[in-house]
Amino acid sequence: MEYVIFGAANLIAIVIFVVLTAIPFYLLNLIGLRLGRRIGFPAMRWFIPIIGIVLIAAWGYASFLTFEKACKSVRGITVLSRPSIEPIGFTVRGAPNRDFGSLEFNWPTALETGVFQLVDAEGGRRCRGKKENEGYPIFPITRECDLSLKTGMAVNVLPHRASSLWWTPPIFEAEIEVRDLESGRILAKATDLVFGGGLTGKYLRLLWGDQDFERLSCGFSSPGIGPWRPSLTSRPRFSEYLQADLRLIKLAAGKQ
Repeated sequence: MEYVIFGAANLIAIVIFVVLTAIPFYLLNLIGLRLGRRIGFPAMRWFIPIIGIVLIAAWGYASFLTFEKACKSVRGITVLSRPSIEPIGFTVRGAPNRDFGSLEFNWPTALETGVFQLVDAEGGRRCRGKKENEGYPIFPITRECDLSLKTGMAVNVLPHRASSLWWTPPIFEAEIEVRDLESGRILAKATDLVFGGGLTGKYLRLLWGDQDFERLSCGFSSPGIGPWRPSLTSRPRFSEYLQADLRLIKLAAGKQ
C-alpha cells in the first residue's frame, strides 16, 4: 500500500514538473520572439530560452556541488556538557518549519526502547508503560502518567537557517539542541545540512523517484548524502534517523 501511495504521488509530481518546466520556457520563448522581431533576428525566440535553461542548470549544479562539499565538514552530533542530574525524560519544543512540513524529531523510540520514562510533546505527556509479555522487545506508550515528575531536559528543534551565499542555493542548516532544564546549559547539538525543497525539490523528486527525495541531507544521521527524514519506513535512512534521534538524547543525558 505504501508503494501505491508513493507511485500515485510521483505521477502527480511528474505532471507538476512538466507544467513548471513548460511555463517558464513558453514565457522566455515569447520574450525572445518579440525581441527577435524588433532586432530582425528570428532565432532569438530559441536563443533566450536556451540561455535561461543553461543558467538554471548551472545554478542547480553549482548548488549541489556546494552542498556536497559542505557535507564533509558537518559535525553531526556534538556533546557539550553533562546534565545536573540524570534525566528520566525530556520535553520536545519547537514548531514545524513552514517550508519543511513536520516537527523533525522522533520521540516515541525513546519510550519504546525503555531508555526514558516520560516525554512531554505536542498533545501532552506520554510515558513508558509496562510490558504484558517480558519477551516482547518494545515497551508500550501510555498517557497514564505521573504529572508531578520533571523530565530533566528539553529537546529544542530550531528553525532552519538558509544559506547566506549571495546566489541563494537551496541549502539549509537544521539544528536540534538539547538543554538541561535545571541549569539551562546546552548539553548536546545535532546538525543536519539539507538540500532541496520548493521547485528544486520537484526536480529532485522526479530525478530520484519519489517524494522522499524532495530534500537530501547529510550530517546528523549519516555523513553520506541521502533522503532527509524519509517517510517510507522500509528505507534504511528512515531507521538511521530513528537511531540518530535516540543517540542524541542518550548522549545528552549521559546514557551510553
